[in-house]
Amino acid sequence: MTTSLEGCRGSGLADAVLRRVLLCGCPVGTVVLDLGVTATLGTEACAAILLVQQRLTAIGTRLRLAASTRGLVDCLAEAGVVQQLGRDTIHGSFHSAVLAAYAAQPGPGLAVGRIRTELEMQAETIDL
Repeated sequence: MTTSLEGCRGSGLADAVLRRVLLCGCPVGTVVLDLGVTATLGTEACAAILLVQQRLTAIGTRLRLAASTRGLVDCLAEAGVVQQLGRDTIHGSFHSAVLAAYAAQPGPGLAVGRIRTELEMQAETIDL
């Protein structure tokens, strides 16, 4: 999923992500949230990301972030997001986050075709 966090307020992001996950109709192991070209995040946006993580954890789903711009990881660390989610959940690109999600799954990595298909997909945009 990808979104612009401009004007992100309270639980809007968490509500949108959770709604999309629940509409899937099947268990979702990991959500990758691509933060796009965002260079910095305000306090409200960081709090929204943490709320997404809390709500996803409550239904057994893990959150990974794709933070591809310089300084964004530092911004996330300063806001405590990296400490809450774990450094291993922050990635430099959407593709590396998807690969990490598959690598974290138990068992042998025999889903090569499925991984290739998912890597070719574009992140779904979540409107707030």
